[in-house]
Amino acid sequence: MDKKQLENQIIERVWRDEEFRQLLRSNPRKAIAEVLGMELPDRLQIQVLEEQPDTLYLVIPANPNAKEEAPLSPEELDLVAGGSMFTVMGPQRLSLCLICP
Repeated sequence: MDKKQLENQIIERVWRDEEFRQLLRSNPRKAIAEVLGMELPDRLQIQVLEEQPDTLYLVIPANPNAKEEAPLSPEELDLVAGGSMFTVMGPQRLSLCLICP
């Protein structure tokens, strides 16, 4: 599953399943692992933000020139692909940010 497919699957599930939406907010690692059907790498940080109409969120991508401590595996790269940020548009907007340090 590529990043876009994962995003679409999570968005669709959030829109139709309030219980999953709550799980994503309270335990995003467990929610995303459930969608993927596999455990996520321990060093993968996941932040879920629920946008407010009066707040601007700006995500600054990782500096490609910064020194990495350990290379990511191909599977980890597929999961994050430089980080992922998407906003679900609807009555309540939800943002999901996957970040590998």
